[in-house]
Amino acid sequence: MSPCLPLDDRADLWLMLLCNLACIASMRGEDELALHFADTCVKRVQRVDSIGTSTIDALTRRAFFSRLAGDVDRAYEDMCAALSLLHISSSSPEQARLGLEAGVEMARLQGDYACSQEHIEARVAIEYDPHSNQPTRV
Repeated sequence: MSPCLPLDDRADLWLMLLCNLACIASMRGEDELALHFADTCVKRVQRVDSIGTSTIDALTRRAFFSRLAGDVDRAYEDMCAALSLLHISSSSPEQARLGLEAGVEMARLQGDYACSQEHIEARVAIEYDPHSNQPTRV
């Protein structure tokens, strides 16, 4: 039997839980609460994974909720931080997926919805590539 990690050491669980709560709050029109959950998510994830994929993912998601709430400056700061972390991380299929997701949000921030759509299509193609031996996350 392998030892269980304490909840504080599970960046993936914090990311999933808090981002889902942010989505629910956002769908209910509670932008301030959605941002609260997104902020908490980034803080929790950074404690465990300060420069890794979970932090990149959390920053990208917080940028999404910030943009929806109308805080474009904060969203842009988060995207710049996420993209900076992507550039210093090692290359992997997960990094490529995160790069496309970050590209989607950055294009939306810049009002370039055609570019955003291209990133989405590339991301979907990766997920449904029958030759990919990487687990998919939809």
